[in-house]
Amino acid sequence: MAEHIDFPGESIVGRRAQAPETEIGALFDQVAPGAYGEIPEGRVTGPLTAVYHSFTGGVFDVTIGFPTTWRPGPDAGVTVFDLPAGPALRALHTGPYDSLRETYDDLERAAREQELVPTAAVERYLTDPGANPDPATWQTEVLFLLEGIPAA
Repeated sequence: MAEHIDFPGESIVGRRAQAPETEIGALFDQVAPGAYGEIPEGRVTGPLTAVYHSFTGGVFDVTIGFPTTWRPGPDAGVTVFDLPAGPALRALHTGPYDSLRETYDDLERAAREQELVPTAAVERYLTDPGANPDPATWQTEVLFLLEGIPAA
């Protein structure tokens, strides 16, 4: 069920990459450990996060990283993507990643019904599959960052 929230804004330090939908899991396996390793110990402030910028021609354009207040230097192997503060729709998904489409359908329906324009989709992986191998219990927070307000 989609709910409105005031997203406080957040900086994600990670890597931006593109991958076909069929290879998105492998991209996470490749990118996430390296991004985490670039951030100084104790400076990660939240869970693994993905910012989906677009999905065109079956290819995702995504930033994969971690929230932090740390800013990398120009020679770092990671970049900063600042998520702006503002209105958002939020839904909590419980279950395996391959069933996230249902949660996206709920958020898309809510946005359409309320005449809201999503500017980015954000997934925050609240459960670490390495620590909890049962996919039925995995929790993923899905956010649609929004542009504007509902039409009058």
